[in-house]
Amino acid sequence: LWGVDADRTISRVARMNMFLHGDGSNRIFWLPDSLDKDVLIESGINKELKEDAEEFKKLTEKKEIFDVVLTNPPFSMRYEFSKEDERRVLEEYEIAYSFGKDNSKKMKSALKSNVLSLERYRDLLKPHGKLITVIDESVLNASSEKGYRDFIRENFIIKAIISLPRNTFVNQEAGVKTSILYLMKKAKKDEKQPKIFMAISDNIGHTDSGKSCPEKNDLPQILDSFRRFENGENI
Repeated sequence: LWGVDADRTISRVARMNMFLHGDGSNRIFWLPDSLDKDVLIESGINKELKEDAEEFKKLTEKKEIFDVVLTNPPFSMRYEFSKEDERRVLEEYEIAYSFGKDNSKKMKSALKSNVLSLERYRDLLKPHGKLITVIDESVLNASSEKGYRDFIRENFIIKAIISLPRNTFVNQEAGVKTSILYLMKKAKKDEKQPKIFMAISDNIGHTDSGKSCPEKNDLPQILDSFRRFENGENI
C-alpha cells in the first residue's frame, strides 16, 4: 500500500499508523505537489523529506505500476498558466492543451486539480487498473467540460457513477456537488464501453449540519445494488 499527502504531519502520522498495523514497508510519502509528474525536489528541505521525494520520483518514473488507485483529490484547487510554478506543472499534461480547427495547440488558462488528477492516475495505473475517485460533478455535466469527459471515455472504461448529496463534505466546510467515479483503465483504445451503473445517494450518514446519523446512510444499499449489477442482474 502506497500513499501520498501534501501535509507533512499527516503523512508522518499515516506512516506510523501503517507501521503499527503491521505494514513495515513505510511507503507513505510527503510531496509538496503529487500532481507534479517531474517531482521537483526543492533545495533546503530536510534529509528525510528529500529521501521521500527521491524514492517516490524513482518509483513513478516507471509508470503503470499500480493495480488500484483510491483517492479524494482537492477538487476546488486550480492551476493557472499565469503563475510560473503552476505553468511548469500544466506543461507536463496533455489534458492541459486544447486544439484549434487547424490542429494548432494551445495551453488552457487554468485547470482544476481533479481534472489533472485523471491523467496522473491514468499514467500510474496498469492496464485494466481500477480508479475510484471523488470528482466535482461539473466535470460530468457542464457543457464547457466536454473535453474532459472525452478524455475519460478515451482512456477509461466507466464502471459506475454515484452522485453524492451536497452536504457530503459539510464537516470539511466544502459545499461542492460531487460524485464517486469508478473507472478502469483501458488496455486498448478501442475497448468497448459496457453498460454503466449509476445511482444517486440521498444521505451518507450525516445531516446538513454534519451531525452523525449512520442509520440513514444509503451507501451500503448502493454497494449491494452495484454488486448485483456486476453479477448481471437488471438494476
